Amino acid sequence: MADFRHTGGVTGGEGGEARLRCLAARLDGDVVFAMSQGSKELFHSNLLGWYLRRFPDLRTALLDAWQVPALPGDPDQQAWVRREWRNLDLAVHEPGRSVLVIENKVFALPDTAQLDRYAGLAPPGAALVLLSLSDPGWRKYHGWRYRSYVDILGVLRPLTAGVLASDRYAGQSLARWLDLVESLRDLSAIAGRPEPGEPLMPARAARDLLEAVRLDVPVQKMRFQHLTRALTADLAPEIRAGTLTVKADVTRATGLAEAFTAGYPRIGWQLQGDAFRLCVEPHPGLAQDAGSWDQIEDQARGHAGFFDFAPVRDIIPGTGPAIPASGSGPLAFRHFRPSFAYRYVRVPGITLAQARQLGVLYARRALTERAYADRDVG
Repeated sequence: MADFRHTGGVTGGEGGEARLRCLAARLDGDVVFAMSQGSKELFHSNLLGWYLRRFPDLRTALLDAWQVPALPGDPDQQAWVRREWRNLDLAVHEPGRSVLVIENKVFALPDTAQLDRYAGLAPPGAALVLLSLSDPGWRKYHGWRYRSYVDILGVLRPLTAGVLASDRYAGQSLARWLDLVESLRDLSAIAGRPEPGEPLMPARAARDLLEAVRLDVPVQKMRFQHLTRALTADLAPEIRAGTLTVKADVTRATGLAEAFTAGYPRIGWQLQGDAFRLCVEPHPGLAQDAGSWDQIEDQARGHAGFFDFAPVRDIIPGTGPAIPASGSGPLAFRHFRPSFAYRYVRVPGITLAQARQLGVLYARRALTERAYADRDVG
């Protein structure tokens, strides 16, 4: 199957759009893809678990390929595969080997704190695997190993004929599922990994194609995760020190990336679609009564210097006006949740490289502003 990673992505252009149109049509005509739409990750976990339980050769091949170690003196002489065991997506046991624990994420990625919690639920000595289409930016993390869905293709596809000989329908279904996995891999390569000079949000024509197969939101999630992986690398010292958090999400069917200082007031930025926000969230204790918004705005105005969009305009010349407009009066804000004050500008066509540059710049400005706030309190 063609490798589309070298193309111009999904920002427009006849070649990129044609490739995406071909892939969307392939997915639209795939009955296994249609069956997967109701539960997505659960569907893939259930199917993988079923095949590993029913076909020992597949189970052994996966354990071997993923180097699940021997467990001398293993008292459990029964092979088993369990779903949602101890809140873990998938657990696989072969007598004489450590338990394989799989956290299955097709499009989304868990944050590292979530992986830390799951590691505490796993049996001692378990082999921990994060399985995802999206690269988390690491190969090993606190006992976890990242494995791509491409690995599943490499391990299971050569064994399809054996399954087919044993159970014709199961073999045909396995082949069709692996074809779907390959299509999703191609989707990730075509649409989920923007190049540095490529707009972070897909072009409208691409989004129309993706919406038709219910993949617009998953693709946005992958693209914004791609941004936050880069930011996590750029801001690694601050993140390790616990002074800054960076994450990606989707809200109102639109990709979101953000970085905030730890503790209160939380100071930081958000990029949702093409809206770049600068934000201050005073302590939620201020939001206990209906008249507290004036206090919240007063606290946010105490960080007025942070709400400077001049660097955005330097990096992105097409930046729109600051919203809400303040004129010559006090700095005006919009608010979200009880105590979240923000101002924003539109940054149409913001590229991955521009978002990365702005993200680092304003994350460090937020840390400086927070340091000033701590000094004033002290």
